[in-house]
Amino acid sequence: MAGLQKSFLKYALLLLWLVFWRVIADAAHNPGYVGDPRSVPYPWKGAFALWIVLGIESLVFYLILRRSGRFPLVFGLAFLLFLAVGASTPTCMPGLVYVPIQFHFFLVLLIGAAWALRAIPPNPGTK
Repeated sequence: MAGLQKSFLKYALLLLWLVFWRVIADAAHNPGYVGDPRSVPYPWKGAFALWIVLGIESLVFYLILRRSGRFPLVFGLAFLLFLAVGASTPTCMPGLVYVPIQFHFFLVLLIGAAWALRAIPPNPGTK
C-alpha cells in the first residue's frame, strides 16, 4: 500500500476505535428491559471489556491489511462479522449488546473506503 493509504487506514481505524468509547459509554447507560433502570449499576467492566475487544479487532484488521493488503478478504470478513452480529443481536437487552453491530457497520464502510482509495491511480506528476 502507498503511504497515504497506509496512513488513512491506520488513523481511521484508530479514530473509529477511540470514537466508539463515547458510543459504548452512552449505550451502557441503557440497562435494557428491567423494572427500575436506576437500580442497575453502570457496567464499567463490561464497557471497558467491549472497548478493548473492539480495539483488538481493529488492530487485527490493520495488521492483516498492512502486511498483505488483502482488501477483498478483510472487507468480506468485516461484512460477515456485521451480518453475524446483526443476526444474533436480541431485542430488549442492555445497550452494550447493540454496539458491536454499529461498530462493524462503520468498519465495513471504513475498509470499503480504504479499498476504494487504493483503487485510485497515483498522480503521474508525483513520485
